[in-house]
Amino acid sequence: MGFPGISSFKSRKKEAVDTIRKTTGTQLEAVAETLASKSKAHALTAYTQITGNNRRSIRSRKSGPFSFRVGTETGYGGWLEIGTSKMSPRPYFAPAWAATAKKVAEEKWGDD
Repeated sequence: MGFPGISSFKSRKKEAVDTIRKTTGTQLEAVAETLASKSKAHALTAYTQITGNNRRSIRSRKSGPFSFRVGTETGYGGWLEIGTSKMSPRPYFAPAWAATAKKVAEEKWGDD
C-alpha cells in the first residue's frame, strides 16, 4: 500500500527536472559558444602579433557538452602565448579570453 497519487507526483517531478536540465543545458551551451566565438574574434582583431599562418589557423569547435576549444593549429601558437627560453611571451589569447569572459558575464548577468 502506498500513498495516493505518489506515482503521479513522481512522474510530474521527473518531467520538471528534465525540463530544468534541458533549459539550463541549452543556456550553458549558448554561453560557452558565445565565449568561444567572441574570444576568437577578439584575438584576431585586437592583437597585432598574431599574423600569417598562426592567425589563419585559429579555430573554435565544440569539444563536448557545454565546452568549446579555441586555439591555433600551427603547433607554435601556444609558444607565442607563453614564451620560451629564447623568446618572451606574446600573449594574445589569454587577454582576449579574459576581456571576452568579463564582457559576456556583464551582458548576461549584469555587472553586480
